[in-house]
Parts: sequence; C-alpha cells; structure tokens
Amino acid sequence: MFRNNGRKTPATKPSWLLKFQFAGDSITSDSNWGANRSGFRQPFVQTIYEVYGYLMNAFTDIVGQQNSNNTRTSVPFCGTSGLRSDQLLATYVGTGSGDALNAATLAPSMVHLNIGTNDLLQNYNSSRTAPHTHVTTTIGQIIDAYKTANPSVKVIVANLFDNNAQAAAFLSCKASIKSYIEGRADFGVNSFVFDSFTAMGAYTLTNWDDDTHLNNAGNVIYNTAHVARLRALFEV
Repeated sequence: MFRNNGRKTPATKPSWLLKFQFAGDSITSDSNWGANRSGFRQPFVQTIYEVYGYLMNAFTDIVGQQNSNNTRTSVPFCGTSGLRSDQLLATYVGTGSGDALNAATLAPSMVHLNIGTNDLLQNYNSSRTAPHTHVTTTIGQIIDAYKTANPSVKVIVANLFDNNAQAAAFLSCKASIKSYIEGRADFGVNSFVFDSFTAMGAYTLTNWDDDTHLNNAGNVIYNTAHVARLRALFEV
C-alpha cells in the first residue's frame, strides 16, 4: 500500500503530528480498503509516509473511538456510520458522553472534523434550512469540548460533500460552516477550515463509491490535499 515516491529520507516525524484524531461519520470511518471504501485514516497514513517517510503509530499518533464494525480492529479512530453532529457531541466528544474515549480522556492535539452530512440528509432540526444553525452551533460545541480537554488543540473543520440529491442545501451549509468558523474568536488558533473540494482540484465521479462516500482513489486525492493543507498551516 505504501509507495516511496519522493518521500523524505531519513524518516522524519512532522513536528505538528502529535495526537491526531479523525472525528465524523461513515465518510470518516475506516471500513475496508479491499472493498474500495477506505475512509480517511489509511490514505492519510499513506500520505504521511510518502511525504515524510514516517509510519504513524496507530495508538499514539492516532487516537479515538473504535468503530465496532471496523474490520481493522487494531486501529482506533473516531468515525461511526449514520452519526449526526449532535450525536457525535453527546456520545463521543462531550464531557458528559458515555464513551470512555471521549475528548476529555484523549485530549487530542489535532482533530480532523467532518460532520453534518447526516444532519442534512435527515433534515434534523431543519438542518437543510439556512443559516443551518443546528449544524454550525453543534460544530462550535464540538470544538469547545476539544478545547476544554486541550486548550491548544487544532480542529480542522472540513467541507461537507455535496454530490447528492440535497446538493443545494449542502452548498449552502458549507458556506455557513465556513462563515461560522472564520467568525470565531479562536479562528487560526484553535479552529481552521479545510476547503476540501477546492483543495482536491481535479476529481471526477469515478472517485465516488456512491453519492456520499469517496472510494479509495477519491480518498487518496482528498488526503493528499489534506496533508498539503496541514503542512501549509503548521509546517515549521
């Protein structure tokens, strides 16, 4: 799986790569590379290896909730199919959650947050209606929960994917999320935006597994852009 194209030698762990967590729904979760649905973790690890020659430790470099339907059971992460933003906050991230691996326990240093897709698909609390207050407010509470656990945390909020029947609502919600994050007092310190579709550049419908999830090839493109964004923000 790992390639050696242009990577640094000797292997160097990037200074910004400490306790990294992926938080989100099925788009985030690491399901099965062989079934063409890798999620974010595997291609992220692959890209870090290609760029730095560093193979991330599954338990110290990446932290998070173990998904019970994940076939790669040795790898912890946070990503659960069907999860809405309020469920992510209540069940996994918030200090009152019942999960033992919540933000207060793990205190990650960096979080990739991609949440809100199921809020819109279910139109939960009128999530499809601008200004999409349910989604933006809950994302803010998620960021604050991570900050309570670790005041120096960096939360990278990724764009929602809009390749589905609710594309207009998704485009509107993405704009609302971006505006909300950029208006936070901690923008550029604790909260950041990853404009994933713009960063991905050239991609086609062949990079999708269905109308919501990227396939392996799409996830490689996404995470190549993601790592480039992190390097631009945090490389010393």
